[in-house]
Amino acid sequence: DFKVPHASRYPSPILSLGLSPDCGTLAVGMADGTVSMRRHDRPRAITVGPSAAPQRRRKYTPRLTAANFRFFIRGQNERAAASDHMVAAQRRARLTPYDRLLKQFRHRDALTAALATKHAEVVASVLEELAARGGLDQALGGRDAAGLLPLLRFLIKYIGQPRHSKLCCHVAHRLLDSYASVVGLSPEVDGRLVALKDRLAEELRVSSALMELQGALEPLLAASLAGTLQ
Repeated sequence: DFKVPHASRYPSPILSLGLSPDCGTLAVGMADGTVSMRRHDRPRAITVGPSAAPQRRRKYTPRLTAANFRFFIRGQNERAAASDHMVAAQRRARLTPYDRLLKQFRHRDALTAALATKHAEVVASVLEELAARGGLDQALGGRDAAGLLPLLRFLIKYIGQPRHSKLCCHVAHRLLDSYASVVGLSPEVDGRLVALKDRLAEELRVSSALMELQGALEPLLAASLAGTLQ
């Protein structure tokens, strides 16, 4: 049978109740807004004999949970033992300036930063990425003479290389379409455009000469192959 060993009376209905971790304090909230705090007085330790030392109350140590800041920094100052398995911390990869600008959708600034590196692979990669994103017109437009000169130097230098010729021709077409109405305002830009025209004319002459040479060699190679088969 269950028996009630102790009871407490309160003047109003109880809405909330709380007990301290050491079970020494009882807090009760009632419907009329009254809060009652009751503390349990523990009996003092009885000493036996004159030399008996009094018992000390053990200090309450709160439980370390995620609500405490020390929970997240625990073990940081501990040294690993020889038998512990150590995991190397992964360093965060640092983005290059043009990658960071591409991430921020600043296409014009990203192309300018790529041209500042003076590496053809970097500039070509950024131009291909801009073309894939549909931001090539934004990256090429809105430039002054100082912003156009590095791009024109890149086109003049690498438009004849087979690795970058297709991309450079596409960029050159888009560039001329964007700035055709302002040609003649800057002597430096006009000089670079003339140099680009001369470079293209030279590449066309070389390509025409190579095609003529190929056409002259094909009958000779065909006749030599026919004679070998006979």
